[in-house]
Amino acid sequence: AVHSVLQTYTVPLPQVLKDLPLWIPPLKNEVTSLETSTTAVRPVKVKDLVNEPGYEEMLVVPSKVVPTVKAPDARKKARIVLCGNLVEDTSKCREQPMALEDRQDDQPPQQKTMGSSFDLYASGIDGMSLRCTLRKAAQEKWSVGVTDVSTAFLLAPRKSSRLMVTKPPSILVEAGLIDPDIRWVIEKAVYGLDTSPSDWQAYRDEALQSMRWWEDGVHNWVV
Repeated sequence: AVHSVLQTYTVPLPQVLKDLPLWIPPLKNEVTSLETSTTAVRPVKVKDLVNEPGYEEMLVVPSKVVPTVKAPDARKKARIVLCGNLVEDTSKCREQPMALEDRQDDQPPQQKTMGSSFDLYASGIDGMSLRCTLRKAAQEKWSVGVTDVSTAFLLAPRKSSRLMVTKPPSILVEAGLIDPDIRWVIEKAVYGLDTSPSDWQAYRDEALQSMRWWEDGVHNWVV
């Protein structure tokens, strides 16, 4: 019988490690999405980090895996996110940041605020505007549709040009999906960064404004 669940839930990491062979496919899918499909991260060997532009002022951010079982078909999904509240500014550290090893408990990372709440906010359409738009569409007999953008944030480039690097979650090494000497350079708005919503908004608005298409001989665009 096909197992089903009523509600999506998060799986504790010890349980994932216990059943690691069952989680390798979703973990591999997530790594492929980040490295290849969206190019949101760029793999770099530890020894080559020193050659990256901006290495001296590099930002280091932890990452983790969020494993879930999705309703209703009990599909396993793994999402890799950054701990945006623990961004470390290595330019303020005395030691060399190249290894990017886990800190000891007595060496907390220096947290860095990436911007004001206004700078980080991603706005959307408000309820009144939506109702007015739908009413106008009904009056004009326009077609209305909705869509979902898969892995939306990962499509958006980071507005900041400052080098940001993360050490991939260790479970990826245990699963044989990542070499232990690999680090990820963050190229796009990875989930968990406090700047990602704003980066996505800027990319979304620019992309929508440039959209053009023809249908039934009529030239269409977004206003």
